[in-house]
Amino acid sequence: MAVWAIGDIQGCYDSLKALLKKIDFDVTRDKLWIAGDLVNRGEGSLETLKYLYSIKENVEIVLGIFFFMVSKSQIQPLILYFSHQKLKSS
Repeated sequence: MAVWAIGDIQGCYDSLKALLKKIDFDVTRDKLWIAGDLVNRGEGSLETLKYLYSIKENVEIVLGIFFFMVSKSQIQPLILYFSHQKLKSS
Protein backbone atom coordinates (compact mmCIF):
# COMPACT_ATOMS: atom_id res chain seq x y z
CA MET A 1 0.00 0.00 0.00
CA ALA A 2 1.25 3.45 -0.94
CA VAL A 3 0.05 6.77 0.42
CA TRP A 4 0.17 9.62 -2.09
CA ALA A 5 -0.34 13.36 -1.49
CA ILE A 6 -1.46 15.74 -4.23
CA GLY A 7 -2.08 19.46 -3.86
CA ASP A 8 -4.18 22.06 -5.67
CA ILE A 9 -5.89 20.03 -8.38
CA GLN A 10 -7.88 23.16 -9.39
CA GLY A 11 -10.33 21.18 -11.50
CA CYS A 12 -7.59 19.88 -13.83
CA TYR A 13 -9.12 16.42 -14.18
CA ASP A 14 -7.02 15.27 -17.14
CA SER A 15 -3.80 16.25 -15.37
CA LEU A 16 -4.94 14.47 -12.21
CA LYS A 17 -5.70 11.26 -14.11
CA ALA A 18 -2.36 11.46 -15.96
CA LEU A 19 -0.52 11.89 -12.66
CA LEU A 20 -2.33 8.97 -11.05
CA LYS A 21 -1.42 6.82 -14.04
CA LYS A 22 2.22 7.91 -13.84
CA ILE A 23 2.48 6.94 -10.16
CA ASP A 24 0.55 3.72 -10.80
CA PHE A 25 -2.14 4.63 -8.27
CA ASP A 26 -4.28 1.58 -7.52
CA VAL A 27 -7.57 2.36 -5.79
CA THR A 28 -7.73 -1.21 -4.44
CA ARG A 29 -4.51 -0.84 -2.46
CA ASP A 30 -3.39 2.80 -2.25
CA LYS A 31 -4.51 5.84 -0.27
CA LEU A 32 -4.72 9.37 -1.64
CA TRP A 33 -4.46 12.57 0.36
CA ILE A 34 -5.64 15.70 -1.43
CA ALA A 35 -4.69 19.15 -0.11
CA GLY A 36 -5.67 22.51 -1.53
CA ASP A 37 -8.26 23.61 -4.05
CA LEU A 38 -10.14 20.82 -5.81
CA VAL A 39 -11.99 23.02 -8.30
CA ASN A 40 -11.89 26.38 -9.99
CA ARG A 41 -9.38 27.04 -12.78
CA GLY A 42 -9.45 23.87 -14.84
CA GLU A 43 -12.10 22.72 -17.27
CA GLY A 44 -12.80 19.53 -15.31
CA SER A 45 -14.09 20.65 -11.92
CA LEU A 46 -17.20 18.48 -12.10
CA GLU A 47 -15.27 15.45 -13.37
CA THR A 48 -12.68 15.92 -10.62
CA LEU A 49 -15.35 15.93 -7.91
CA LYS A 50 -17.14 12.93 -9.39
CA TYR A 51 -13.93 10.93 -9.63
CA LEU A 52 -12.82 11.73 -6.08
CA TYR A 53 -16.28 10.88 -4.79
CA SER A 54 -16.19 7.57 -6.66
CA ILE A 55 -13.02 6.58 -4.79
CA LYS A 56 -14.03 8.22 -1.49
CA GLU A 57 -13.06 5.21 0.62
CA ASN A 58 -9.43 5.72 -0.40
CA VAL A 59 -9.29 9.52 -0.26
CA GLU A 60 -8.76 12.04 2.53
CA ILE A 61 -9.33 15.67 1.60
CA VAL A 62 -8.12 18.89 3.18
CA LEU A 63 -9.43 21.75 1.08
CA GLY A 64 -7.78 25.01 0.21
CA ILE A 65 -8.58 28.67 0.61
CA PHE A 66 -12.37 28.41 0.29
CA PHE A 67 -12.79 25.56 2.76
CA PHE A 68 -10.99 24.26 5.82
CA MET A 69 -11.95 20.59 5.75
CA VAL A 70 -14.63 18.57 4.07
CA SER A 71 -16.01 15.22 5.01
CA LYS A 72 -16.79 12.67 2.34
CA SER A 73 -20.49 13.37 2.81
CA GLN A 74 -19.99 17.01 1.78
CA ILE A 75 -18.60 16.21 -1.67
CA GLN A 76 -21.99 15.12 -3.04
CA PRO A 77 -23.49 18.63 -2.64
CA LEU A 78 -20.45 20.07 -4.44
CA ILE A 79 -21.00 17.66 -7.33
CA LEU A 80 -24.64 18.74 -7.51
CA TYR A 81 -23.61 22.40 -7.47
CA PHE A 82 -21.13 22.00 -10.31
CA SER A 83 -23.59 19.85 -12.28
CA HIS A 84 -26.11 22.66 -12.02
CA GLN A 85 -23.52 25.27 -13.06
CA LYS A 86 -22.55 23.19 -16.08
CA LEU A 87 -26.20 22.89 -17.15
CA LYS A 88 -26.71 26.66 -16.78
CA SER A 89 -23.73 27.43 -19.00
CA SER A 90 -24.84 25.01 -21.76
